[in-house]
Amino acid sequence: MNDFELENWLPMEPTMGPPLPRFLNILWPWYKPPEEKVTVALRNPPSDAENWTILLTDWDITVPIHEISGKDRLGITEAAVFEIPSGVKFPLRVAMIQLTKWKIPGEVLQQVYYAQAMHPNEYDWDAGTFTGPPDPTYKEMFIPEYGNYYYNVATEQLEKV
Repeated sequence: MNDFELENWLPMEPTMGPPLPRFLNILWPWYKPPEEKVTVALRNPPSDAENWTILLTDWDITVPIHEISGKDRLGITEAAVFEIPSGVKFPLRVAMIQLTKWKIPGEVLQQVYYAQAMHPNEYDWDAGTFTGPPDPTYKEMFIPEYGNYYYNVATEQLEKV
């Protein structure tokens, strides 16, 4: 019998269920497991920003994770909600955040703010790679776990709610 794991015999966490072995999976009737979602909203956006876009990916930038509203752009006060596909591991990378306003309403967008966490260096056209000087738009933006976050535009930091 090689399937013995001590963790299965530990008592259930008190907030989740009675102090019985975990493998029994007996939960309190009022216990609700945490949702497997990530929510990001903005703090301190520029006053002229009207819309925003955010792109999440896995760490390796191989799996894009789409905001579930299906909108191309969110209103500046709207939060982005992401359902994380099974198999995608944390931390997640905030590949890009872009804040925009309408230069010509409904036709032409103007970028107000942009930050990215994909390439720390600018593109070197001679070498054909991202080996140029440091990119000023690069910010360390990673989401360590499920939950609710703010992107504070003034400090350029992600904050857990």
